[in-house]
Amino acid sequence: MMQTFIVRLPVAYIMATQPDPSLTMIGIAAPLATVFGILINTLYFAYFVEKEKKI
Repeated sequence: MMQTFIVRLPVAYIMATQPDPSLTMIGIAAPLATVFGILINTLYFAYFVEKEKKI
């Protein structure tokens, strides 16, 4: 959900409002949202692995 609302929709909107928008530029929002999701999930996993080591 965060990927869609924090990255994909804003990036797609910004790209669509640029002069001479193209579907390629708007389509960049999907891979950027995926990269964001991978980053967030990796950080989440690393946080809980560290937390588990302290217990």
